[in-house]
Amino acid sequence: MVHDNIVWYSKKSHKILKHNIKIFSTIPHPASLRQTTTRYTETFPTEQNMPPIEGFGGFQSNPPAPSANSPLSPPAASIAAIDESTPWVAAGDGDLQLLKSSISQLGLSPNASDSNGFTFLHAACGYGRIEVIRWLLELKEQSGAIDVNAKDDDGDTPLHHCDDAESAKLLIEGGADFTLKNDDGKTAFEVKEEELHEGDEEDDSDDEDREKLKDLVAYLKSLKSSTAEVEMA
Repeated sequence: MVHDNIVWYSKKSHKILKHNIKIFSTIPHPASLRQTTTRYTETFPTEQNMPPIEGFGGFQSNPPAPSANSPLSPPAASIAAIDESTPWVAAGDGDLQLLKSSISQLGLSPNASDSNGFTFLHAACGYGRIEVIRWLLELKEQSGAIDVNAKDDDGDTPLHHCDDAESAKLLIEGGADFTLKNDDGKTAFEVKEEELHEGDEEDDSDDEDREKLKDLVAYLKSLKSSTAEVEMA
């Protein structure tokens, strides 16, 4: 059986929007999407041992499934309709139970990325899924399994994807490097500051999201300022 999937990958906010016409409901479109959007159309075969699938969920590696004692072991309750895109969708939705189950069932590393370099941490940070972010960072502390500075195909780290200060603080505490630049030569602070200024010209921006973005920019700016003070001392 083959499920038809349509994926929109936004190069402005780097959010993933997936619509599976047979299984999943559409993920709500975030308020701060970039104007340039690339559309990917994919089919995901359910047969095993197929070659890697390009695009969303087309992960680059297929490591052995976690052991029974692993923190990735699925809950007793079975989760239906898991396919190659499920863990990315679960991470973006903040569904930690489904994320753990799908990672285990698909035999993926918790640091797996799709063919766009998009990891579960990228997805969780893009939607402020604190519980998922905490769990992934705990795995990093326990085994070093998570690359908190992983870059997608645009050179963006999970910090570049954050839209709120709480998620960013967790990443920084977990070892994220806020000085890293993407392929446009911009740090997370510069990207978010630009998004904030763009929002000044829009009338339909969500007030709550805008306040979160302001807090995030202020936090990232404080990190930059602290570093400059240390260098001058």
